[in-house]
Amino acid sequence: MAYSTYSGEYLVTWQKEWGTAYKGIEARTLPGDGGTLGSILEVTGLQVDVAPSQPDVAYTPALNEFLVVWQRWYNSSQTDHEIYGQRIHMEGGAHLVTPPGNFAIHYSTNDEGSPAVASVSRLSGVGEYLVACVYVWDSSAYIAGQLLTDAGALHDWAIISPYGGTIPAVASNESTREFLVAWKYGSNIQARTVSTSGGLGPYAQAMPYGSYPDWPAVAGGPLGDYLVTSHDQIPGYNFDVFGYLWGNRVFLPLVLRN
Repeated sequence: MAYSTYSGEYLVTWQKEWGTAYKGIEARTLPGDGGTLGSILEVTGLQVDVAPSQPDVAYTPALNEFLVVWQRWYNSSQTDHEIYGQRIHMEGGAHLVTPPGNFAIHYSTNDEGSPAVASVSRLSGVGEYLVACVYVWDSSAYIAGQLLTDAGALHDWAIISPYGGTIPAVASNESTREFLVAWKYGSNIQARTVSTSGGLGPYAQAMPYGSYPDWPAVAGGPLGDYLVTSHDQIPGYNFDVFGYLWGNRVFLPLVLRN
């Protein structure tokens, strides 16, 4: 889910299944004051064969708009996932932006899945989205990123992780106007910044607490830092949740006065 700062509403997305063959993505608004729920939006409608699943959503105040992303089969052969998106505009009530309707974001003859999305509202008034996903090429998995404008236009695509990256998570930071993408890499959690112009920062790796780090999540702070959490197990203990601070920390000097 994500929150519209202008409309004061949350947008919640989910995967719907009907029987064994039909799947789709739906969404619904919830007022921040706990008021009346909005009508259910059929983002994809129930579909056969392509099986939309694993939705994620981000919001940009530039146009008071959400971007919902999901993975789906490329065709009925069910051998290739691709990532699709749908813009949902909030002015005048939540409604799908058509055209273009559903549009392809990550698509190739290779396999793309497990999407995650975040947005930055740029000073120019043009919002930017980054959609990260697992990109499988020649049986090797990487984390890939695709930048979009708030109008849904694609620009700047890049491989973000080394070979072996899975389970991406992404958040934005309005202070630095950039994104942080985190992912699982073997027995570690790694992360990397991506600018709104497509520039990639250096790899950063968390100090592992245990042997089974998994399921990273990331949120941006107010001054250029991020909190990344992950699931892990220290040998001899149960699974726990650990946190790592990434990015720039701003410290003020301590002044002592008598």
